[in-house]
Amino acid sequence: DLIIEPRKNQTLLLDVAERLISRGVNFELNLVGRMNPHFGARILRRIKKLAATYPQIRYHGAASDEVVAELWSSARACVFPTLAEGCGLPLLESIARGVPCVASDLPVLRESGEGGGCVFTKADDREAWSDAISKILTDDLFCAELVTQAKARKLPTWADAAERSEERV
Repeated sequence: DLIIEPRKNQTLLLDVAERLISRGVNFELNLVGRMNPHFGARILRRIKKLAATYPQIRYHGAASDEVVAELWSSARACVFPTLAEGCGLPLLESIARGVPCVASDLPVLRESGEGGGCVFTKADDREAWSDAISKILTDDLFCAELVTQAKARKLPTWADAAERSEERV
């Protein structure tokens, strides 16, 4: 369930997008997710304001599965600047689809992403995020290597997780 809220750190992503636009980097940022009714209004207002100002920033709301699948099919990368996660399904979905992921340097995300296809950066370092995203957008060889890494990965299944749990009992 994709959601607009402070924990997902979309504010950092918007700051980075503005920075990349000012540097002349060519990209399209597609934001998907429903707004957390308690904590997301301020972020959503900023998303809508920037989307109205910059045509390369688009907000899709709580998009249908078909729209999300279409966005994945044309994505150069997934950006996941979250501040806290239990699992990090967007990172796993990105890898499963062969799409490179720039993700926060959280232990739970490293656990899933260190096998390849991911770039990690500190969740509060706007310059590092700008550099990582810019490199994926502008360095075709680097991006292609991340795609190759992601596609070569065998991701764990729910059956694998159940088997490991049984082994521990």
